[in-house]
Amino acid sequence: MKIFSKILITLIVLISLTSCEKEQGKIPIIKFKSSSGYTSESNEIIANSSFKIGIDAYKSETRDYLTKINVTKSVNNGQALEVFSKDLSKSERDTYSYDYSSEVGSTSNETEKFTFKVITKRGLTNELYLTLRVQ
Repeated sequence: MKIFSKILITLIVLISLTSCEKEQGKIPIIKFKSSSGYTSESNEIIANSSFKIGIDAYKSETRDYLTKINVTKSVNNGQALEVFSKDLSKSERDTYSYDYSSEVGSTSNETEKFTFKVITKRGLTNELYLTLRVQ
């Protein structure tokens, strides 16, 4: 009877430990806006011209939600510098839309890489990037 009790207790402990493991979760969804006026893929761009990159981000789980957006820029594969960061408000937690506008430099063949990253409450991330090369 003692062996049966020990086996039963061991099974109960194993089942409870297994059910308490943290679920992996789904990463948030992030997409470039591709309508007229938006740059949505890596491309060449005329020196000193302006551009606009837009993203739409969505939570992918009911219990998890978006908490932060971060945009970085690196020039010629240099260090990425933050150009925008925002902690999202309660009203922005399910979906968030953002437009980044700027102007490229004047140096021919210079590359500018933009990375857009969204983070959820659980720490899951997803990111998109594109590179613009100055003509």
